[in-house]
Amino acid sequence: MKHIALGFEIESFDKKEFSFPVDDSKSLSMEIFNCPVAEYQISLFIASMLKYNDLDLNKGFIKKLGVKDELALGGGLVFINEEKVIFPSCCADFQDWKENLEHIKEKKSTWMGHDPDPGVEYSGEEIIVWSDDKTKSESYFISFNQKELRSFETNLKEILTSFLTTAEIWASKYFADEKEKFLINLSKYLLVEGNEQVSQRYRNWFKMLFT
Repeated sequence: MKHIALGFEIESFDKKEFSFPVDDSKSLSMEIFNCPVAEYQISLFIASMLKYNDLDLNKGFIKKLGVKDELALGGGLVFINEEKVIFPSCCADFQDWKENLEHIKEKKSTWMGHDPDPGVEYSGEEIIVWSDDKTKSESYFISFNQKELRSFETNLKEILTSFLTTAEIWASKYFADEKEKFLINLSKYLLVEGNEQVSQRYRNWFKMLFT
């Protein structure tokens, strides 16, 4: 089944570094978010972000979390068609997902990292994503059309909703004193807009923050 998900690069870390439980790191591997997002994925995501940016889980981290492009983490859009998967590559940032999605909707060029160099080309209503745009003869592609893209976008909204719902459960356990501010700024980091189909509580937050 074809779809688009979100993924991030797991940093190399010692799980003893953190005040919350986290699975052993798999250095330079990619974790993919689908629905439902699991608690262990939230732990991996936060741990990788803290490690990559040399931060602790505190108010300083929360403040940076709410400022676009303040924190770096490898990742972005992941294109999937059954056994075929095209990941973002080196130097692609997780927050690039939204800009790349908009560029694809507008049939513009994208940048999703290098070595390999994923790329997108357009033919009428068809969208073709190459695993390596520079060596097409040795790479593979995933194609879909504009109608499918709209369905994929709905799926991404569901993933983000699941992410925030699970993050609230996670924060209640491991970051309770700063939970509300953490969740508000996490929604900013994820670039979630006010018209997302999420719970009323999140709608209120997003309306306040993005309008």
